[in-house]
Amino acid sequence: MGKSFDFMKVWETQDITDVMRDAIEITAKVVFDSIMTPMAGISNISEWCKKEACWDRLQLKSDELKSSLPQSFLNSLVGKEDIVNEVKSAARAQKIDNGIEVQKEVISIPATKLRRIITDGIRKIFPR
Repeated sequence: MGKSFDFMKVWETQDITDVMRDAIEITAKVVFDSIMTPMAGISNISEWCKKEACWDRLQLKSDELKSSLPQSFLNSLVGKEDIVNEVKSAARAQKIDNGIEVQKEVISIPATKLRRIITDGIRKIFPR
């Protein structure tokens, strides 16, 4: 579908909607049913989950899953391009926040210590 679960919405609200909860339950059941019935000859579920055949089987269930999920949940999914843009925006904001934190640290240095740092720096650059 080219869409993704809106993790940012969950982060911002620190909660999930009833529609999200229902979608998670439906998805968990589809995955559980698939992984708990491994191919013949495999009895260790954790080993089955690591096999490509298990993942291939889950991929085949995607249409079944999509038709089982509430339409309101499918409508709430966000485009992957939106996610990429949001990540880039968050990185820019973090860079600005980091710069502000550095400035706050510099401003908090007492004047006497700052004078000593400057004096020592000048002496190292221009030794007598």
